[in-house]
Amino acid sequence: MASERYFKFLLSDEYDPAGDSPYKFRQNYDQLAEHRDLLRNQSNAKEQTRAAKRQAEASAAASDMEGTRFSVLPDNDNGSTISPSTKQNFSASLTVAQLKRVTVDQRKAEVIKVKRDIQALKKEKKAKKDAAAAEAKEKKVREEAKKEKKQEEAEKEDQDAASELDLGQDWEKVNRAGKR
Repeated sequence: MASERYFKFLLSDEYDPAGDSPYKFRQNYDQLAEHRDLLRNQSNAKEQTRAAKRQAEASAAASDMEGTRFSVLPDNDNGSTISPSTKQNFSASLTVAQLKRVTVDQRKAEVIKVKRDIQALKKEKKAKKDAAAAEAKEKKVREEAKKEKKQEEAEKEDQDAASELDLGQDWEKVNRAGKR
Protein backbone atom coordinates (compact mmCIF):
# COMPACT_ATOMS: atom_id res chain seq x y z
CA MET A 1 0.00 0.00 0.00
CA ALA A 2 1.15 3.55 -0.63
CA SER A 3 2.41 5.91 2.01
CA GLU A 4 -0.11 7.34 4.45
CA ARG A 5 0.27 10.83 2.99
CA TYR A 6 -0.36 9.65 -0.57
CA PHE A 7 -3.33 7.58 0.53
CA LYS A 8 -4.85 10.60 2.27
CA PHE A 9 -4.33 12.47 -0.99
CA LEU A 10 -6.23 9.75 -2.86
CA LEU A 11 -9.12 10.05 -0.40
CA SER A 12 -9.17 13.84 -0.54
CA ASP A 13 -11.08 15.97 -3.01
CA GLU A 14 -7.77 17.14 -4.50
CA TYR A 15 -7.24 13.83 -6.28
CA ASP A 16 -8.35 14.04 -9.89
CA PRO A 17 -8.20 10.71 -11.73
CA ALA A 18 -8.53 12.46 -15.10
CA GLY A 19 -4.85 13.34 -15.17
CA ASP A 20 -3.63 9.81 -14.49
CA SER A 21 -2.42 7.41 -17.12
CA PRO A 22 -4.49 4.22 -17.34
CA TYR A 23 -1.75 2.34 -15.47
CA LYS A 24 -1.51 4.95 -12.70
CA PHE A 25 -5.28 5.15 -12.43
CA ARG A 26 -5.49 1.39 -12.09
CA GLN A 27 -2.91 1.44 -9.28
CA ASN A 28 -4.74 4.22 -7.44
CA TYR A 29 -8.10 2.60 -8.00
CA ASP A 30 -6.77 -0.73 -6.72
CA GLN A 31 -5.42 0.98 -3.59
CA LEU A 32 -8.76 2.61 -2.89
CA ALA A 33 -10.66 -0.62 -3.54
CA GLU A 34 -8.21 -2.57 -1.36
CA HIS A 35 -8.74 -0.10 1.48
CA ARG A 36 -12.50 -0.38 1.07
CA ASP A 37 -12.32 -4.18 1.16
CA LEU A 38 -10.09 -4.08 4.24
CA LEU A 39 -12.58 -1.85 6.05
CA ARG A 40 -15.44 -4.11 5.00
CA ASN A 41 -13.65 -7.25 6.23
CA GLN A 42 -12.79 -5.62 9.55
CA SER A 43 -16.39 -4.55 9.97
CA ASN A 44 -17.72 -8.01 9.20
CA ALA A 45 -15.22 -9.70 11.54
CA LYS A 46 -16.08 -7.39 14.42
CA GLU A 47 -19.78 -7.88 13.79
CA GLN A 48 -19.36 -11.68 13.83
CA THR A 49 -17.43 -11.64 17.12
CA ARG A 50 -19.97 -9.28 18.65
CA ALA A 51 -22.82 -11.55 17.52
CA ALA A 52 -21.09 -14.62 18.97
CA LYS A 53 -20.51 -12.82 22.26
CA ARG A 54 -24.12 -11.66 22.38
CA GLN A 55 -25.37 -15.17 21.65
CA ALA A 56 -23.18 -16.60 24.43
CA GLU A 57 -24.53 -14.00 26.86
CA ALA A 58 -28.10 -14.76 25.80
CA SER A 59 -27.62 -18.50 26.32
CA ALA A 60 -26.01 -17.85 29.72
CA ALA A 61 -28.89 -15.58 30.68
CA ALA A 62 -31.37 -18.19 29.44
CA SER A 63 -29.76 -20.85 31.64
CA ASP A 64 -29.94 -18.43 34.59
CA MET A 65 -33.61 -17.80 33.87
CA GLU A 66 -34.54 -21.48 33.38
CA GLY A 67 -36.77 -21.67 36.44
CA THR A 68 -38.63 -18.46 35.70
CA ARG A 69 -41.78 -18.12 33.70
CA PHE A 70 -40.24 -15.93 30.99
CA SER A 71 -37.12 -16.83 29.07
CA VAL A 72 -34.57 -14.61 27.41
CA LEU A 73 -34.67 -14.78 23.63
CA PRO A 74 -31.61 -13.93 21.56
CA ASP A 75 -31.90 -11.28 18.88
CA ASN A 76 -32.83 -12.41 15.38
CA ASP A 77 -30.55 -9.93 13.65
CA ASN A 78 -27.19 -11.62 14.33
CA GLY A 79 -26.48 -9.26 17.18
CA SER A 80 -26.51 -6.14 15.07
CA THR A 81 -27.72 -3.06 16.87
CA ILE A 82 -27.53 -0.98 13.72
CA SER A 83 -30.14 -1.15 11.02
CA PRO A 84 -29.07 -3.21 8.01
CA SER A 85 -26.82 -1.11 5.84
CA THR A 86 -25.41 -1.45 2.39
CA LYS A 87 -22.37 -3.33 3.64
CA GLN A 88 -22.64 -6.03 0.96
CA ASN A 89 -23.99 -3.77 -1.78
CA PHE A 90 -20.94 -1.66 -2.48
CA SER A 91 -20.30 -0.45 -5.97
CA ALA A 92 -16.96 0.13 -7.71
CA SER A 93 -16.57 -3.20 -9.43
CA LEU A 94 -14.51 -2.40 -12.50
CA THR A 95 -12.44 -5.24 -13.90
CA VAL A 96 -8.85 -4.83 -15.06
CA ALA A 97 -9.90 -4.94 -18.71
CA GLN A 98 -12.53 -2.27 -18.14
CA LEU A 99 -10.07 -0.05 -16.30
CA LYS A 100 -7.85 0.18 -19.37
CA ARG A 101 -10.55 1.69 -21.56
CA VAL A 102 -12.41 3.83 -19.08
CA THR A 103 -13.23 7.42 -20.00
CA VAL A 104 -12.31 10.35 -17.78
CA ASP A 105 -15.90 10.78 -16.61
CA GLN A 106 -16.18 7.11 -15.79
CA ARG A 107 -12.90 7.29 -13.86
CA LYS A 108 -14.22 10.16 -11.80
CA ALA A 109 -17.51 8.38 -11.21
CA GLU A 110 -15.79 5.16 -10.11
CA VAL A 111 -13.41 6.99 -7.78
CA ILE A 112 -16.37 8.83 -6.28
CA LYS A 113 -18.17 5.52 -5.75
CA VAL A 114 -15.18 4.00 -3.97
CA LYS A 115 -14.70 7.09 -1.83
CA ARG A 116 -18.39 7.07 -0.96
CA ASP A 117 -18.15 3.41 0.01
CA ILE A 118 -15.12 4.12 2.20
CA GLN A 119 -16.94 7.00 3.89
CA ALA A 120 -20.01 4.82 4.46
CA LEU A 121 -17.84 2.11 6.01
CA LYS A 122 -16.13 4.64 8.26
CA LYS A 123 -19.49 6.02 9.40
CA GLU A 124 -20.77 2.50 10.01
CA LYS A 125 -17.61 1.68 11.95
CA LYS A 126 -18.07 4.77 14.13
CA ALA A 127 -21.74 3.97 14.70
CA LYS A 128 -20.88 0.38 15.67
CA LYS A 129 -18.19 1.61 18.01
CA ASP A 130 -20.65 4.01 19.67
CA ALA A 131 -23.27 1.26 19.93
CA ALA A 132 -20.73 -1.14 21.44
CA ALA A 133 -19.66 1.49 23.97
CA ALA A 134 -23.27 2.15 24.92
CA GLU A 135 -23.90 -1.57 25.21
CA ALA A 136 -20.83 -2.04 27.41
CA LYS A 137 -21.94 0.81 29.63
CA GLU A 138 -25.43 -0.67 29.90
CA LYS A 139 -23.97 -4.08 30.73
CA LYS A 140 -21.78 -2.54 33.43
CA VAL A 141 -24.81 -0.82 34.98
CA ARG A 142 -26.73 -4.13 34.95
CA GLU A 143 -23.81 -5.93 36.58
CA GLU A 144 -23.53 -3.26 39.28
CA ALA A 145 -27.27 -3.43 39.94
CA LYS A 146 -27.06 -7.21 40.20
CA LYS A 147 -24.09 -6.92 42.56
CA GLU A 148 -25.91 -4.39 44.76
CA LYS A 149 -28.98 -6.62 44.87
CA LYS A 150 -26.88 -9.61 45.98
CA GLN A 151 -25.18 -7.46 48.60
CA GLU A 152 -28.53 -6.23 49.93
CA GLU A 153 -29.82 -9.81 50.08
CA ALA A 154 -26.69 -10.89 51.97
CA GLU A 155 -27.11 -8.02 54.44
CA LYS A 156 -30.77 -8.90 54.92
CA GLU A 157 -29.87 -12.55 55.56
CA ASP A 158 -27.25 -11.44 58.10
CA GLN A 159 -29.84 -9.23 59.83
CA ASP A 160 -32.37 -12.07 59.84
CA ALA A 161 -29.80 -14.45 61.31
CA ALA A 162 -28.84 -11.89 63.95
CA SER A 163 -32.47 -11.25 64.88
CA GLU A 164 -33.11 -15.01 65.12
CA LEU A 165 -30.09 -15.32 67.39
CA ASP A 166 -31.36 -12.45 69.56
CA LEU A 167 -34.82 -13.99 69.61
CA GLY A 168 -33.36 -17.35 70.64
CA GLN A 169 -31.39 -15.74 73.48
CA ASP A 170 -34.51 -13.90 74.67
CA TRP A 171 -36.43 -17.19 74.78
CA GLU A 172 -33.65 -18.77 76.81
CA LYS A 173 -33.94 -15.92 79.36
CA VAL A 174 -37.72 -16.40 79.50
CA ASN A 175 -37.32 -20.15 79.99
CA ARG A 176 -34.76 -19.64 82.80
CA ALA A 177 -37.01 -17.12 84.50
CA GLY A 178 -39.95 -19.51 84.20
CA LYS A 179 -37.96 -22.33 85.78
CA ARG A 180 -37.12 -20.21 88.87
